[in-house]
Amino acid sequence: VTAVDSQSNFPDDAPLTDLSAFSPSVEALAAFDPDLVVMSFDPGDIESGLTALGIPVIVQFSALSLDDAYAQIEALGAASGLGGAATEIVGEMQSTIKELREELEEIGQEFTYYHELDDTFYSVTSSTFVGELYSVVGLTSIADPADAEGFGFPQLSQEFILDADPDLIFLADTKCCGQSAATVGDRPGWDQLT
Repeated sequence: VTAVDSQSNFPDDAPLTDLSAFSPSVEALAAFDPDLVVMSFDPGDIESGLTALGIPVIVQFSALSLDDAYAQIEALGAASGLGGAATEIVGEMQSTIKELREELEEIGQEFTYYHELDDTFYSVTSSTFVGELYSVVGLTSIADPADAEGFGFPQLSQEFILDADPDLIFLADTKCCGQSAATVGDRPGWDQLT
């Protein structure tokens, strides 16, 4: 990897640049003389500009399922000349997930969860990518019954969450909204959750 945009931070030794993640320029990208450019979306039709310069591009939007993630890993492997390694990684992931499922079936216990996207109580259902990952380890979203339209990201009420009394709470809003176990515990009634 020669360069990553200014918002990328993994792995720790990623070669950070001042390339904009939201409005990069074809010229700035081409200046790195890349063999391949990998993007998660195509802002401003960068793909066609790079392709016109003979620079291969692969655009991989956010995976919506584990199968999407597997397909993206294999596509990236093929595009980078590492198809065998990508197939091996997918196989290892599938094997690990299968082992986890078998272990959980032996335990025979399932847990519920509330995954908080922000402090206005938007959550995820089991039908989302994140929800699918939680399902792998036997977790069920309390938001499932609140999503009649099948959107996957319903907004819950405090009363709904408190009535559901989830076994686990995951906070995706620690950075954006300053939430923590302490702030959640300070919410009226939340200290009564099991």
